[in-house]
Amino acid sequence: MTVIKSLIYGGCIAALLVLPPGAAAGTLAVSQDTYVSQASPLSNFGGATAINVMGGSISYYGLFQFDMSSLSRLTSSQIASASMTFYVNTATPPGASAVDICRISTGTLPWAENTVTYSGATSVGCGSPADVAYNVPIAKSQFITVDVTNVVKYWMDHGGTNYGLLMTASAATPNALATIDTKENTATSHPAFIQFIVRPAEDSGGTGPTGAQGPAGPTGARGPTGATGFTGAAGATGPTGAAGATGPTGATGQTGARGPTGAAGSSGAPGLTGLTGPTGAAGPSGPQGPAGSGGGGGSWMAQGGSLSTASARSMFVNGGGQTPGFDEADMQMIVPAACTVSNLRVSVDNAPNNGSGTQSWAITLRQGGSSVSPACTISENSTSCTNTGTTALGVGDLVNWMITPSNGPAGNSHIRISATCN
Repeated sequence: MTVIKSLIYGGCIAALLVLPPGAAAGTLAVSQDTYVSQASPLSNFGGATAINVMGGSISYYGLFQFDMSSLSRLTSSQIASASMTFYVNTATPPGASAVDICRISTGTLPWAENTVTYSGATSVGCGSPADVAYNVPIAKSQFITVDVTNVVKYWMDHGGTNYGLLMTASAATPNALATIDTKENTATSHPAFIQFIVRPAEDSGGTGPTGAQGPAGPTGARGPTGATGFTGAAGATGPTGAAGATGPTGATGQTGARGPTGAAGSSGAPGLTGLTGPTGAAGPSGPQGPAGSGGGGGSWMAQGGSLSTASARSMFVNGGGQTPGFDEADMQMIVPAACTVSNLRVSVDNAPNNGSGTQSWAITLRQGGSSVSPACTISENSTSCTNTGTTALGVGDLVNWMITPSNGPAGNSHIRISATCN
């Protein structure tokens, strides 16, 4: 009889399993989940409710480790399959984001969720079998499942090597930015987990007695003559014979004339290069240079397209592009380092006045979905505005610009926004 089981984990049905008779399924809970940030190399994010994964010039890496204690009475040969499931909260750019996942085997190990930092984990790497899953497509508000059967079996066969899994932005989508739910996120309760299936037990009879030996087979045909062996070493030299009697000395001949000096012979071939001498001992390390000053990105520059619509629009704080409405998640940027934003300057090609004399555009900085300083308004016949208001931003804050028209559709124009964050 086939057995059907549904595993409920983290407040949702993780999978519907169709198991053969005698098979069993189980779940490995995540024991540690965090991330490290190149932008904040000495900071620890063990209590964060989301794991940030980002590529590009400033990298964010995710770290996962799972509790293997429920497999202590099994062997790897009994594991039929194992798969890791995680929940993607946000992913940008939409439709063009992917991650790589591999088994951690090198670096400063083991790592601890409440102490690991980017500086302490820069040497963390992956080894054989490293190919867990590469270029895995992701999308926001989705559960993603990847096969980790070989890794789970490796951990079972090699005790003490469960250092977890490493998640990075895929090389195919280096500008991808994603947030993954952690076990600390009690608002969604979507922590990562590994689901495994155990093979059914198979009965086997006892070993029967050894049968009688069969008769010897006929002698086979003579094989071909083998190749001639190597020549043996030369024998030892025999003893020297006795010296013969000395003959009489012959008469001395006349001294001949001295011949001319011969031409100088050619130079002999250079001799072989001598063996390289041993490498000298390494000199002492120089003093560590002063730490560089922190920064949140310096100047921000953004440019958007047509503003002819009557609805509000969201824009990246640094770059280009915009999207109508308040779907801010697709246009938000993660602040890589703490800084204070100020010196807002905005300009447009055409004034917002479309004939009635009451149109305007309000430009506002949004921090985590809330409006903050700086902000300014381009009204009626104006083509620019400025504001020196400030707001302090922290590492990991989500920010974007919001452009809101007032009193109906404003005139068609392009917009340019600049600010500083130091």
